[in-house]
Amino acid sequence: VRQCVRFGDAIQAIIQDGVVDAFLELSPHPVLATSIHECCENSSTFHPLILPTLKRKEDEQKTLLTSIAQLSYSPDVWKHFLASRCVQPCKDLEHLFDNFPLYAFNLTSCWYESKESALERLAYRLPLHPLLGVRQWTHHTSVIWKSLINLNLPEYAYLSQHKMQDSILFPASGFLEMALAACRQLLPVVKDEETSPPIAFEQIEFIKALALSEHELIEVITQIVMPMHEWL
Repeated sequence: VRQCVRFGDAIQAIIQDGVVDAFLELSPHPVLATSIHECCENSSTFHPLILPTLKRKEDEQKTLLTSIAQLSYSPDVWKHFLASRCVQPCKDLEHLFDNFPLYAFNLTSCWYESKESALERLAYRLPLHPLLGVRQWTHHTSVIWKSLINLNLPEYAYLSQHKMQDSILFPASGFLEMALAACRQLLPVVKDEETSPPIAFEQIEFIKALALSEHELIEVITQIVMPMHEWL
């Protein structure tokens, strides 16, 4: 820049023109937003909407979409949009855009959804368990979870203290905890109840111990099979 920019004079001309009431700065970072605010401080009637497209060290998509959302729901922006197209509402614009309904929308599904679609849609909505791991979406009658146990991570360090004859063994209570967490994910939740329904295990048999190692990852697979039941 080799000459005077006259930024303040340009903003004052915009204020006097009275047409623009929103600024969208197209730049890697909003460096002019503060200057625009300072230019508008002396005006008691002009309070523009100043939005960035990008911000340094922030998510680009989130910043841009947030600005677009703010720009689209602003009543002043829609006033000029309707006026530029000679659209005259049947009542005052403030009532048209400000008095939104306060009741909750009905989110009930109105179409049929197959079980395959429900499995894919709900795949990443189930709560994760540190020992149980992530549910694998395979069959309807056989439900499988997979997890990787790394004793070097803080969340699994306590397992290294469970030793028998210098061997680190996965505790029996850990198997029960994984089975309990799996059943809680599968069983339906009863509405209007603070606690989950009780679960009881009977005739438990441990066939083989699971040895853990501090030098390698151990994959643990949990499977629940009920041939006469289809899980969601």
